[in-house]
Amino acid sequence: MDYIITFLAILFGWALGLIQMKLTDKRRHQSACKAFVNLLKNELYEIQVQMTGVVILSMFDTGDVKNKNMMKYAEIFNAYKGYENSKFANFSGITRKIDSKSIEIIAEERKGKHISCGLKSYTTPFLRSHLHQVSCLSTMHQQGVFKFLLYIDQYNQEVERYWVDMDMSFNPSIVECNRKLLVGNIQTHLKTVGNIGQQIIDLTIPLIQELENEC
Repeated sequence: MDYIITFLAILFGWALGLIQMKLTDKRRHQSACKAFVNLLKNELYEIQVQMTGVVILSMFDTGDVKNKNMMKYAEIFNAYKGYENSKFANFSGITRKIDSKSIEIIAEERKGKHISCGLKSYTTPFLRSHLHQVSCLSTMHQQGVFKFLLYIDQYNQEVERYWVDMDMSFNPSIVECNRKLLVGNIQTHLKTVGNIGQQIIDLTIPLIQELENEC
């Protein structure tokens, strides 16, 4: 009888230890997932607000200031106070809050001045180095993250094309008719960059909000 009681006690202790170990692993996984999601949201948000500045500049410099989405993106830009960010203000020339009244003023300030959009490629170092942790997200959010990376790659490729044509346009050996073609190409690249930027913003707005419910 004592042998049976001892055996059951050992079996119970083993089962209890196994359950405790599983609970500890679950808590550790949830903690790691939560930390990953928080840092992922921060990176997505930083890209989002920088893309907002790019999209707004694209609208100004392609004459698309009446775009119905201008004010939607301006709200993100204004909330981030991008116009107070000296680094952004220096290359964009936008040093004021964007609203319905200031849009025409900013457009006039940029007209004919050839202010650089300061286009650059964007990297996502945290996400790229933690792709293995994306599996902790729901299938829907995994798809959203990989779509985001696809858009970033497309954006960077278009920015590269933009700078190739921009550099060629300053080549003194280019004849005038070819220079005009390059200027047209640059405008096309700028518009395409703006369109991809809008896709990135429109994807990250709900994605960031929905990630709050993960883990």
